Amino acid sequence: MRPRYVFHLAAHGAYSWQTDAARIARTNLEATRALALAALKADVEAFVHTGSSLEYGRKRHAPSEDEPTEPEGAYAVSKAAATALCRDLARKSGIRMPTLRLYSIYGPWEEPRRLVPSLLVHATAGKWPPLANPNTARDFVWVEDAIDALLIAASRPLADPGAIFNIGTGRQTTLGEIVDIVRAMTGCEAEPHWQSMPDRGWDTDIWQADTRHAATELGWTAQTPLRTGLRETVQWLGKDRDRLDFYRANLDLADTRHRQPPASDRG
Repeated sequence: MRPRYVFHLAAHGAYSWQTDAARIARTNLEATRALALAALKADVEAFVHTGSSLEYGRKRHAPSEDEPTEPEGAYAVSKAAATALCRDLARKSGIRMPTLRLYSIYGPWEEPRRLVPSLLVHATAGKWPPLANPNTARDFVWVEDAIDALLIAASRPLADPGAIFNIGTGRQTTLGEIVDIVRAMTGCEAEPHWQSMPDRGWDTDIWQADTRHAATELGWTAQTPLRTGLRETVQWLGKDRDRLDFYRANLDLADTRHRQPPASDRG
């Protein structure tokens, strides 16, 4: 059976040129090339590539898709190169190979040490993780909204087969604001401890998506308010004690024997 659509969601997420460059190049660029060529050989209708907002670099405004990229760090450089590869193959082959540059996706089964799960799980334990500048802002987009964007991008005819789309809400939320929301939802009475963090070499204080292109060409806009998505994530965590223990163990808040996902979530 010939596949109609291929969704390329895999990537290696390390950032160091010193320790991770070869692995990042293999996973994020060479593997993308191999998968894209296999999709072309299978004559798929669309190959949807997931890019990253980090491709833009340290811009303090909401960049549009046609702005020059200024990636910093091995991960961002590799993702920008993979986006260019997919765009080139799409234009040469005529097969749809759009890239969706994802902003801060959150929701169930996010990696435990990412910001949203770390905040939620720490707060349910009555504490906070180490926190940096409360004015740092991100564009948080609910995972189901991002999935909708992927499905639309796969199935909709595109004027440019290698089109790029920013996938976010177009709104920014500061770290201080999201801490206040989480505190109200969980009843955490602890005071957050704000502290200086070392510059990671690629970060910026402000991340916000310009989503006009996705709205115009895909007819897609994010539908889920941040409070709604956070509430659903809290409920998802609380439905299964083993699941919550898994997250707590991976944040060093519980017995490390729980670091494997519960059997009920492994399928």
